[in-house]
Amino acid sequence: MTAVHAALPRGGPHLNGPVLTCPGADDRVRWREGERLHHLFEARCDEVRDHLAVDDGAVALTYEQLDGWANRLARALLKSGARPDDRIGLLLDDPVHAFVAMLAVLKVNAAYVPLDVAFPPGRLSHIVGDAGVRMVISLSHLCDRVEGLGAAPFFVDEMTDLIVAEEAGRLTDAETGTPADDLCYVVYTSGSTGLPKGVPIRHANICNFVRVAAPVYGIASSDRVYQGMTIAFDFSVEEIWVPLLAGATLVPKTGGTSLAGSDLREFHGARRVTALCCVPTRGSALPATT
Repeated sequence: MTAVHAALPRGGPHLNGPVLTCPGADDRVRWREGERLHHLFEARCDEVRDHLAVDDGAVALTYEQLDGWANRLARALLKSGARPDDRIGLLLDDPVHAFVAMLAVLKVNAAYVPLDVAFPPGRLSHIVGDAGVRMVISLSHLCDRVEGLGAAPFFVDEMTDLIVAEEAGRLTDAETGTPADDLCYVVYTSGSTGLPKGVPIRHANICNFVRVAAPVYGIASSDRVYQGMTIAFDFSVEEIWVPLLAGATLVPKTGGTSLAGSDLREFHGARRVTALCCVPTRGSALPATT
């Protein structure tokens, strides 16, 4: 559903017929000229610096810490050859690394291409080639998945010394350069009817979406929001960016298969989750509280 909203043409939908909305719905376009998704995050970060942005049980980062690590990684990416308007793949099985990497790529005015470690080699190769990915951010234990993709690998764990040595402050325009377009990320379809097809999502689209979704969903900074979907599935945008723009805390599931039913309920109880974004079938499968 996210891709449908986010992929609307720049400036809002242009349809031949009427659009069904709830009575009194505010259907104004919310994006602002020149706005970029990481700028929205930075603005929220400035308001809730000491609030937890991510808590995966083993690692907890405040908004200021998440922003600082993304800034460090962004500078390390620039020194490793990343440039504005590049398309950079993300092949990570650790959610905290994925959140930092998404922000870092946007901060260098590049676009990210989310990949799933469960994708077969042929699918990974097709996406990387089709999207024109020049660099893939990954972890060294996934090197066999990155080899042969035709893109420069950047293994975060092997570049720790370089990343830590970088400044944590925000990047300047002199460092990042001026982007030629407003491409934010490219997400690929399931490919059930043929080869996977890329859907380019622009900053104007996604900024408009999160500005609308955050108040509609009612997520507040006091919420702890479950994040369990692969970043290669566009629905994860609702799990990640909407809570971050609301100043809430992301509570990601780490490793293994998706949680459902009583397992999901137990996870929520143990990790004090207060909100989740899910399809109706997933919600209906949750056991009732007693």
